[in-house]
Amino acid sequence: MRIAIDARFVGTPGGLGRYSEGLVRALAQTAPDNEFVLFLREAGQRRFEGADSRLIKALAEVPWYSFREQLFLPGVASRARADLIHWTHWNVPLASPRPFVVTIHDLILLDYPTVRATTLAPWFYRFKSAAFRLVLKKAVSRAAAVIVPTEYVRSRVKEIFSLTDKKIFVTGEGLSALPELDAAAAERIIQGLGLPERYILSLGNAYPHKNLEGLLRAFRRLRPDFPALGLVLAGNDDYFFRRLVAEARRNGLAENVTFVPSPDDRTVAALHTRAAVYACVSFVEGFGLPALDSLAAGVPVVAARAAALPEVLGAAAEYVRPEEPADIAAGIRRALTDQNLRQMLIAAGRQQVERWSWGETARRTLAVYRKVVKK
Repeated sequence: MRIAIDARFVGTPGGLGRYSEGLVRALAQTAPDNEFVLFLREAGQRRFEGADSRLIKALAEVPWYSFREQLFLPGVASRARADLIHWTHWNVPLASPRPFVVTIHDLILLDYPTVRATTLAPWFYRFKSAAFRLVLKKAVSRAAAVIVPTEYVRSRVKEIFSLTDKKIFVTGEGLSALPELDAAAAERIIQGLGLPERYILSLGNAYPHKNLEGLLRAFRRLRPDFPALGLVLAGNDDYFFRRLVAEARRNGLAENVTFVPSPDDRTVAALHTRAAVYACVSFVEGFGLPALDSLAAGVPVVAARAAALPEVLGAAAEYVRPEEPADIAAGIRRALTDQNLRQMLIAAGRQQVERWSWGETARRTLAVYRKVVKK
């Protein structure tokens, strides 16, 4: 088979970039008799320099969610002359050649619409949101198959779009190994950031559904009993991240909260070495890759009992109600002070990460490709 894959997110921070790169690299190892045409931006092309010759790189310097995406990507896809196209996110060109499959990572666009999730004027946000919903709906209806990471997302896609089980395939996601740092290298990074001896860690973007404002409120409740404890928030350096910085200052937490903008993989690896707890208290998650990283690093995880997180983390997290800062604080307190609980979470985490691998994701995805092409 010759499969075209929209890999334009490769080389960017966040889950979409990690999914695209992890899947492509695993497919190259899992399916040696197939060719893969990768639509890449320049940053992604650099990530695949010297890669397997069966990974054919096609420059597609086209911004995500843009008019140019709708105008130019169908031509890029047609020139790939593929048996099948895999769009790795819902932003599928309305004129995409067929057949194609699409990965729907979550339905946050529908489940958590809010003008607080944008820098646009409210009227323009509503217009753009309506356009995005149309693109999502058309992508799902025109796709030969819909790929999702978890049973949670499968159930939501099935409910919202009235699809049959025969069209939706759960493939999971995998753990991308962080760089291995020796103690001295990790300490240099930590010292350079000016981090405290012990802190709560949270990674990812600062969109409203991530509930980082709720985490800040929970941290403020913990401060009287843990005066030396810090909070480290690391994520994309954007409007939402800077808004969170301002929120911390307004709440008198500027001295105790450290913001690490746009960390690279080495910095993320170093941040885990001194983290006392990892907190993932999102209202909605389709998977939750950063929390999986923390399990692998041996950091106890406190997570929201919401969306896909219990499915992904299993018994390896201390669960809290994300809408209640007091409950978040109580869960973090338990994870900080109960040594039996900490050791149980660490041991369970090591077992839980074995459930998720890019190799298995690639095998399941390849089975979807074959099923569609055979038709």
